[in-house]
Amino acid sequence: MMLVTVEYALRPGAEAPFEAALDTAHACLEKYDGFLGEEPCRSILDNNKLVTLFYFRDRESIEAWRQDQDHLLLQQAGREEIFSWYRVRVAEVERQYGFNEAEGSGLPSSQE
Repeated sequence: MMLVTVEYALRPGAEAPFEAALDTAHACLEKYDGFLGEEPCRSILDNNKLVTLFYFRDRESIEAWRQDQDHLLLQQAGREEIFSWYRVRVAEVERQYGFNEAEGSGLPSSQE
């Protein structure tokens, strides 16, 4: 499994365009068989910093998403209108485990 983390902060007044972009992003991501889910988060240390975790089956799924025309347009809008800054990290999940995990998270179950 692959993990893409996107850390970002919104420009002042960009909440409405951000919400619209999220709707488009969800529709775009759902096209990919290898997309496993996402988790939006807010930093507890910096209330302006947002983080979204995207889960993919493999590198090929990420590459297909990265080259998607709708995604490229969203990236451009993000840079020009929505984000004051962002940082993307791509990582391979080497191992995953847990204790008493919530059922129905929509993500693959623990692997050991």
